[in-house]
Amino acid sequence: LPHSIGKLKNLQTLDLSWNTSLQSIPDSLGKLTNLSYLDLGNCRTLETFPVDALLKLTNLVYINGENN
Repeated sequence: LPHSIGKLKNLQTLDLSWNTSLQSIPDSLGKLTNLSYLDLGNCRTLETFPVDALLKLTNLVYINGENN
């Protein structure tokens, strides 16, 4: 996932579930202040996740990290 994902300011839904090559989430995820839905389910290669960025997502109402 590129760092430039943070430029998508109006993004509301991000579904990365079943992504078998995703290893990390960039800190720029925290710039997606309109994000309300984040699905990272079954991303078994995911090794790092920026918790600080997650705390900035004040409109987030759904997050899935099942089976990671």
